[in-house]
Amino acid sequence: MNKKTLFDEGRMKSSKLDWILVGFFSIVAVWSAKILYWPSSLDSSGTGSFAKIESLSNIVKSKSVGNLAWNDVQVGQTFKRKDLLFTYDKSRAKLILERGENLELLPNSLIELDQFSGGLAIQVKEGLIYLDIKEGESVKVNLGGKQISLSSKNAKVKLSTSNGISKLETSNGDVSVQSSTGETFKLDQDNQIEVNDSSEIKLSEKFVKLLSPKDGAQISIDEDAIEVEYQWEFTSQSYRTNPEIEISQSSIFESEKLIDDDDDIGVGTYFWRAVNDEGVVLSSTNTFEIIKNQKIEKIDPAPVLQLLTPADLAEINVSRPGDNVEFSFSGQAIIEIAKDQKFDDIVVSADVDNSFLWKVESLGRFYWRIKKDSIYSEIREINIKPGAILPAPDLERAPSELKLIPLKPQSFIYSLISNAYAQDFSAEFEWSEVDGAQAYIIEIFADKNQSKILSRQKVNDNQFIWIGAPLRQVWWRVKAIDQWQREGVPSALVQTALIPPNGWEETEIELDSPRHRSEFKQNNSVEFEWDSKPGVKDWIFLLSKDLDFKKPVKSQKISSNEIVLNDLPVGEWYWRIKAFDSLGRELLSKRRKIIITALDVVEVAKEETRVNEYKLRLNLRSPFDIDIGLQASKPNYELKKGRQDFNLTGMTASGFNLNLSRELSHYRLFSNLSWVSGKAFDSLGYQDSSLNLGLQKSYDWNLSFPVWVGAGLSLNRLSSYERAANSNTLSDSTISTFSLHSSLLAQPFVWDNKYIETQLDLSLLGQMAFGLHAKYFVGKWFYGVGFKNQTIEKEGDYSVTTLMLHFGYRWQR
Repeated sequence: MNKKTLFDEGRMKSSKLDWILVGFFSIVAVWSAKILYWPSSLDSSGTGSFAKIESLSNIVKSKSVGNLAWNDVQVGQTFKRKDLLFTYDKSRAKLILERGENLELLPNSLIELDQFSGGLAIQVKEGLIYLDIKEGESVKVNLGGKQISLSSKNAKVKLSTSNGISKLETSNGDVSVQSSTGETFKLDQDNQIEVNDSSEIKLSEKFVKLLSPKDGAQISIDEDAIEVEYQWEFTSQSYRTNPEIEISQSSIFESEKLIDDDDDIGVGTYFWRAVNDEGVVLSSTNTFEIIKNQKIEKIDPAPVLQLLTPADLAEINVSRPGDNVEFSFSGQAIIEIAKDQKFDDIVVSADVDNSFLWKVESLGRFYWRIKKDSIYSEIREINIKPGAILPAPDLERAPSELKLIPLKPQSFIYSLISNAYAQDFSAEFEWSEVDGAQAYIIEIFADKNQSKILSRQKVNDNQFIWIGAPLRQVWWRVKAIDQWQREGVPSALVQTALIPPNGWEETEIELDSPRHRSEFKQNNSVEFEWDSKPGVKDWIFLLSKDLDFKKPVKSQKISSNEIVLNDLPVGEWYWRIKAFDSLGRELLSKRRKIIITALDVVEVAKEETRVNEYKLRLNLRSPFDIDIGLQASKPNYELKKGRQDFNLTGMTASGFNLNLSRELSHYRLFSNLSWVSGKAFDSLGYQDSSLNLGLQKSYDWNLSFPVWVGAGLSLNRLSSYERAANSNTLSDSTISTFSLHSSLLAQPFVWDNKYIETQLDLSLLGQMAFGLHAKYFVGKWFYGVGFKNQTIEKEGDYSVTTLMLHFGYRWQR
């Protein structure tokens, strides 16, 4: 049992190890495949690259260093050090080197991109290539293992390798050649440089110059094949033996692929050279290409659309939105203006003749063109720019002091208050206008270093009213804003003191009365008055026994600039006024002294006599309680008689009311006289009066107050009006009636010396009457309201409704 367990554990451990090894070798295999077969140069980023494919025909192969696989080349592909390129029989490739030189790879050629002294070095392993050399540039090549540098004035050279021999020739122009050892050669079309297996550089003479077809020529044919005529000439007098012409589609001139010079040849790339009977090459190797003519149908030439102004890449300054830019061109066409070169975002499309005015609303780069019948002109780019930013406003005349301005409150209630009670202040800042400014930015700082900003506002005019400006020193500056909302150059920083408004300069409160060291008797009242100050709502009255007011006896806040004190104790008193205005300043008056002296015995007796006499005059000796008051009333007279139905309304404040009453235990005798006089309509007068006599008895009815119920007689006198039978003329008369009268009186609400008294009146027989009155008593004075309706049958229904206001005084026994 134990052996089996150990065996299973060992097998489990072996199984885990196997999986680890399988994973490891899988990673190695994938990595190796990537290194050996993945085309490392198959990208277009150009990072660390020596060359880039510009164009190719048919299949071209490449292989990177360390890679076993040959991969198809693509347009835009880049190549790095040690990369190989290979062309087949009918394939070619054009490359652009790192510094812009053109390299053309002909059929059946193999090259390697190498590095020499930090730069590109091209090595032709087999075949032939063309290489452009730009003026001022030096190109390094690996010629048969020898590193040489080429320089020229826009020459074109050929590099070839065949049968172990590498050659350098020029197709046009002269080339200066320098070896790595410093040896220099002059290369032209009559000589060539060779490097053989011994790696020796040799400058040799060409005995034959190939004339036609020219090197790199293209021959167009209409048929499938043609016979090409080959022309040449001797370049040396020392050699005059006619050569043989070798023609092949391979740059190495394989014998089995040679073409006779009188054979017809078709489309393709061909190499040709001159050799002697022993096969020694006497000339350079030239190439030509035969291509098939394409049949082109003749079409009418497209009309030329010509743009005039603005020019391509023009920069146009526009001072403000809405300014016009003129576009001109030849003829009638549709002009298009867009924000992008692909014209996906077109802002203008208009069919116009010769010119167009564009109202510019935004800045930036724009593109324009014209089109007609699906034919487009060239595209031009313009840059719409604003002008220079606006200069700084001139603040040289800015004042060093600005007086604050009190703001008047806008509400109806506060408009009744004087300027002295303004709640806020403003300061007006002004500066010179700036031409082209749409608005301004004003910045106000608390210090010269501009570390704390008090206000920053944008205004449309060259002035700013600062609402809520404080009383302090400020530093401020202004910037103009142009039509493109750009802030201009800031002005110089100006220091300005914000000072109190006119009339606010003084902070001392002037005292009016009493004068300093005034004397008053002990029982006299003392009235204190002082001048008002702007910006002060409340005052603090201070009264003290000591000069420094450390412990004032009285400190009272009041809203008026006067106060009356009674019964001040005997002694010397000091008083002053303190306040705070709307600017936050403390206002203080000077100190004044008053002296309160005691009364002597004679003066006290005289004063008591005077008071008693005054009280006697007010205390009437009468057996009745008396209410006497004024009465304002508004009667409404209404008559309904047959078809007559009219109303008259009057108004008077000349009425009075007199009540006499006497309480006898639970009973009370009373009489009431009421009289009013006024005008109704325009000129009709009225006089209404009533006299009530009666007796009342009190009942408690489990209430907290007694209720007086009574009855009596009532004599009433009312004005009456009639309309004439055949006109609108009114006549007045008087109606007198006797009736039974009943009343109910109570005082349901009582507070200290204040109470409310209500009374209900009813009349029957001679007239129907109903009345209700309510009076509010404060001490002995009263005021109240009343309502009374009277109805009398007199050849019709005649009624009077009266609203009343009462005001009067009550004497009680």
